[in-house]
Amino acid sequence: MARPESPVDHTVPALGMFAEHLRRLRRTAGLSYDELAVRSKCSAAHLKRAASGRTLPARPVMLAYVGGCTGDSRPSFSTELMYWIAASAVEQAKRDFRRSGVWPDLESVGDVAGLSHA
Repeated sequence: MARPESPVDHTVPALGMFAEHLRRLRRTAGLSYDELAVRSKCSAAHLKRAASGRTLPARPVMLAYVGGCTGDSRPSFSTELMYWIAASAVEQAKRDFRRSGVWPDLESVGDVAGLSHA
């Protein structure tokens, strides 16, 4: 018996919603990740990662995942839209993280090794 999936990461809500959508497609198709791997010609690990909500899957992985579940080489409009909304949200989260405003106290740094502690 397979172990249960980890909960979807909703740190970036749009990405989490997309991951939930992928999981729903797989469950609706009645496929295990191993079965989906055979159909999609992607590794089960790539497919699990795609549906984790932690990272945005590469477009070819997303297309293979959806195609393996639906048998259609083109995803539905709603799946495409959810993917691009998630991609945009991930990029925005990266920009927000870089602009977090947390800067090291450079005056307390004595050497290059100390920079990581600042």
